[in-house]
Amino acid sequence: MNKGNKEECLKNEKWQKFKKEFWGKKLLANTEWGLIDFDPRGKDDMVGGDTLSYDEYLDLQMQSGKKVRTYFEICYYDADFFSFKGRIKRINTKKQLLCFERIFVEGLYGDGDGFSGKEDHVWMSLAGFENYRVGDCLSFKAEVYRYLKTSRGKMIDFGLKYPVEIRKVGEYEVPSDEQLRIQAAEQIICMDLCMFRNHCDGFCIANQEWKESMLNLLLGKVQK
Repeated sequence: MNKGNKEECLKNEKWQKFKKEFWGKKLLANTEWGLIDFDPRGKDDMVGGDTLSYDEYLDLQMQSGKKVRTYFEICYYDADFFSFKGRIKRINTKKQLLCFERIFVEGLYGDGDGFSGKEDHVWMSLAGFENYRVGDCLSFKAEVYRYLKTSRGKMIDFGLKYPVEIRKVGEYEVPSDEQLRIQAAEQIICMDLCMFRNHCDGFCIANQEWKESMLNLLLGKVQK
């Protein structure tokens, strides 16, 4: 047995032991494979879950754990409140679907702490969005659901449905990839590189030419 096969066997053995220990329990476990929902009712609550055995359901969670839409997963299991913003990238009227270039997620945990993140290339039903067009930036609330994805082999993932409180927002609330890069670079400059970071009290006192040169450096831009 070569090294790769041996490691795979050891990983599988570890998973089988872990699965046996918590089999059938009403438990959500944070594991090295990602979140594993051992509650048998979780399978029935998942769209397409009725086609799986309980054993298949657990194995698919292990295989999908690190690949799921993490921020939708947080909304599904841990958040008391959440909302979404996104820019419509594509509308398929034939299939009654639309695609958001990305969805920005904002929410609150049960203890009141906030979280934010983004998920790219999110498809939803067109229902509720019929009056909007490609390029529109929208804010809305929606239900997060789990489903069995079968387009490229079986996988468990999270999606959005039943949007409500839909409204248009400005483009600045749904930043592009380039704007996100700039924001990330500016945060690095402010929090890690600036010599005044412990003294500015929220009001920037750094030299603007230095900030611009550092921003260009981080973004890979060459000064002419």
